[in-house]
Amino acid sequence: MDEINSQKQKKLIEVIRLNKMFHQKSSYTFDSYDGQNRKFHHRWHVHGDVYECNSCNSSCDTMDSYSKHWQKRTHQNLVLDKEKLNQLQLIENNNIETFMISDKCINHDARKFLIDISVHPIPNLLRLLLVSAEELKITVIFHARIKREDFNFKSAEFSIVHHYDIIETIDMAFILLETKIKNYIKSTLQKGYLIRHPFPKELSEFEVRRVTLKIKRENKIIKGVRKTPLQLPLQFRIKDTEDYEKYILRNRDEEESEQQHRRCQYEYACNFFGDLEENEEIFNADETPPLTNQVDIKDVEAAYVEHQKIGNMDPLNNMPKTNLYCFQVCQNSCELYAVPYHLTTPIEDTKAPNFIILNDVQGRFQNLLQISDIERFLLLDLPDRAMGCDRCNFKFWIISKFTLHKMFKCGADFTITKLQSESVEIYEHCFELKPSSDKWTVYGVAE
Repeated sequence: MDEINSQKQKKLIEVIRLNKMFHQKSSYTFDSYDGQNRKFHHRWHVHGDVYECNSCNSSCDTMDSYSKHWQKRTHQNLVLDKEKLNQLQLIENNNIETFMISDKCINHDARKFLIDISVHPIPNLLRLLLVSAEELKITVIFHARIKREDFNFKSAEFSIVHHYDIIETIDMAFILLETKIKNYIKSTLQKGYLIRHPFPKELSEFEVRRVTLKIKRENKIIKGVRKTPLQLPLQFRIKDTEDYEKYILRNRDEEESEQQHRRCQYEYACNFFGDLEENEEIFNADETPPLTNQVDIKDVEAAYVEHQKIGNMDPLNNMPKTNLYCFQVCQNSCELYAVPYHLTTPIEDTKAPNFIILNDVQGRFQNLLQISDIERFLLLDLPDRAMGCDRCNFKFWIISKFTLHKMFKCGADFTITKLQSESVEIYEHCFELKPSSDKWTVYGVAE
């Protein structure tokens, strides 16, 4: 039975990572039933079944700081070893801005190839480039063959400013490029062009053996020093947008829905903060929140840096009442979530300011950002209905994907170029950048 459950969990993780499941729910909770140990649980709730994540769960003494749960969670940080450092130096010394990934497999599967490179080699490359740049401006090109004819399907230029946005943004660019290919095939079929050149019955039967990325590195980071503060990941930036109000908090103006919403916030927050009855009055209070105690963010940052340096909580405990939160990434599903790092005691003091810790791609501390509405910040983004694009009617259950889709304008600015038959591309300065852990070869082209 355990082996069957393990196999089901592996399949579930695969489905989540490939973004085929649009409405699965995750929960992140703490419990301390015996009063001595505090446990953190990440669970997936799918069709009435509950699956326990085996990578996120952790436990520590009840009296320990919440930071104790995350001390050994370093998988999300890029380790700049000798191999990666040499690759980065090669890219910078030759001013490489063009990168290509090719599939040389005899049994070519375009879909599998695109999924594989969007999960591993491309995100790994972009993480490496964010070591020395604050922003990446990217254009993706699919070199496609459709019934013995060659085409370039090219995305519009887009930006990535946070390393936690990489996988989701690349995934959306790939989805829209694939959609562009299929729509092109459909339109060609409708024009009757294929009377002499019949296409495959299955529209998915096209070849993409090479993908090119044009990447400009903006605001170079010199010796780890940024020119501008690090931003929130997109998943949390959008909590202040109109779409978030519309799809996640759309009924807050109705009294009954508002009570349900606040109850939802309250129950979720109490997973972090402890007993429900003890915290009930916080969430039944008047709508206008109390004024937050003023704390100099530079003082809090200095205390956090000192805490990291000496390895204990004294610098933070000696600060005025302040709550710190941090981001974690599930090693199995790549889900991003925010959790407590250091909570002020007693927690019912709602005047305590709240800050999120922002680290760079290597896990090095960059800056704090104050959170004005912590309940909204921690609220799980689970809409009660699909979000539909007004332009193309594409449906989404995840608001960050919906936001990216709109950012790309449904792929309207993507272009198609038909290539001349038997065209040959020659690159004089081509460097192999294949990481030892990846299946596909990445090439850098100096132009």
